[in-house]
Amino acid sequence: MEPPIYRYRVIAGGGLLASCLFAGFPAMAGTACPPVAIVEGAAEIVTPVAAVLRRRGLRSEPSGCGRVVRASLVARPGASAYGLHIEDGYGRVSDRDIADASTAASLIESWAIDEDADVLAPRTAPPAIVRAPAAPPAPVSDASAAFRVTTRGEVATATDGSVWYGGALAACGRVGLMCLGGRARIARDGGGDGGGGLTGYLTRTRIDAGAAAALPLSRGAFTLAPAIGVGLYWTRSTANEIPLDIPVEILADVVDDFALGIDAGIGAAYGIGAHWSIVTELGALFANPVSSRRDDSRWDLVPLPPRGFFHVGLGLQYAR
Repeated sequence: MEPPIYRYRVIAGGGLLASCLFAGFPAMAGTACPPVAIVEGAAEIVTPVAAVLRRRGLRSEPSGCGRVVRASLVARPGASAYGLHIEDGYGRVSDRDIADASTAASLIESWAIDEDADVLAPRTAPPAIVRAPAAPPAPVSDASAAFRVTTRGEVATATDGSVWYGGALAACGRVGLMCLGGRARIARDGGGDGGGGLTGYLTRTRIDAGAAAALPLSRGAFTLAPAIGVGLYWTRSTANEIPLDIPVEILADVVDDFALGIDAGIGAAYGIGAHWSIVTELGALFANPVSSRRDDSRWDLVPLPPRGFFHVGLGLQYAR
């Protein structure tokens, strides 16, 4: 029979070995069955999150053992954040907003290894993301706009001393540095005699249309645009009432005149919105008659249209 002291040593040694085996079993089990985190969602955030989890020892494929959690990431429209939804095998869920992959990986890892009781607790609604107020859209620079449409009211003085009122419409598209297009204008004089002695009885209407080219030069919201154009000008002169001292048979009451002309000017614009600007223009035109009146004495008292005009205009421009 073995001495008592030896038996005690065997029992003590066996107990120590058993305690070591039982103490090491969870670690061995944890090593054999590491936790699994399955992450889904937008690749731009899922890829870096999965990489962080792999570096921390979490697998992304189910193995039949170990704790499994599922996570999904979705982008929040209009915000630099993602919504993170986590669910474990017990039906517990968590929802919160995160800003980066590292934060998302840490939260998912906490669920996978069940170390963060606060994460597992029921969640209140995620805090609202405070968004900075959207800045108003910057005005489109005329120099970079693909096309422009401009409308202006105008007043002009002519070389015969008459004053004209009207409006203009212009449109152009960008071709290199230039803006090429066309313009049209209608104007009516203020009822002067045009040098023909018919003060108060003569009215004239002028309509012109032609091609134009401008060179927009922008700095901030301001744009200067020197422009030049050519066109055809039609003027109708009407004697509204015949003075008593002028025989009807020697005066024509309506006369049409045509001319070819060239106009030049410089416009200025100031942006007041994403696509709108206030515009003004200062310019002049010279028109050379191309139609000759017949040798008819009835037209002698109806003066020819003026050849030169100086105008200033104010209006709005749409650029895009």
